This record gives sequence, C-alpha cells and structure tokens, in this order.
Amino acid sequence: AWQLAKDFPRGNAELADQNFHKIIARATRNNAMVLVVEKLWSLRESTAAIRNAYQHICSSSNDDRLQEHKAIVDALKQQDAHLARSAMHHHFNRLINSLFDASEAVALREAKRRADEKRDLYSLNHLF
Repeated sequence: AWQLAKDFPRGNAELADQNFHKIIARATRNNAMVLVVEKLWSLRESTAAIRNAYQHICSSSNDDRLQEHKAIVDALKQQDAHLARSAMHHHFNRLINSLFDASEAVALREAKRRADEKRDLYSLNHLF
C-alpha cells in the first residue's frame, strides 16, 4: 500500500489516498468495514462542501498524510495491532480536527460578511 501511494504522481494524491484506504479495508476481510470505507468515500466525493473541505485540507497537508499512512503500514508490517490502531486514530483525529477547523473558518468568514453588511447598512460613512 505504501509503495502504491509513492508510485502515484503528486496530482493523483487523492486517488492514492482512496486506494490506500480501500486496500486497508479489504485487508481486514470484514465486509462491513469495506462497505463503510466505500460509503464514506462516496459521501466525500458526492457532497460539494465535504469535497471542497477535503481538497483544501489534503492539498495543504499531503506530507502529513503520507507520513501517517507510512506509520500505519509500518505498524501493519510489524503486526502490531496496538500501534496500527494508534496510528489510525492519529490519522483520523488530525483529519477530523482539520475538517472542524475548515468548517469554523468558513462560518467565521460568513458571520463577518453578514456583520459587515449590517454595519454598512447603518453606517453614516457614505455621507462623508
């Protein structure tokens, strides 16, 4: 899986990421896990807000993502379930926190825009 990710050109990082997760899910031989990963990927690709947030996060943290994937693969190679679980938790936790940060930034920009509109509506600056 790690070699697969390294072999993809930089422009295909998203495809490499998707393949990495699907390979790991299939390796579990757990059909429920495979379905969850496929459903999450489908949701990620079909919802514009999620797709945009992921693109921003993944493009700004591609090296982090590759290092996290490498840590997961290394733990799996060592057959260390605790280390693999810990590496996966770290990976997902960073991603989830990054998504929350991105969502909060959008909400703050929108709140500021609305506040500026109200300020402009009641401002007397246009008279001077």
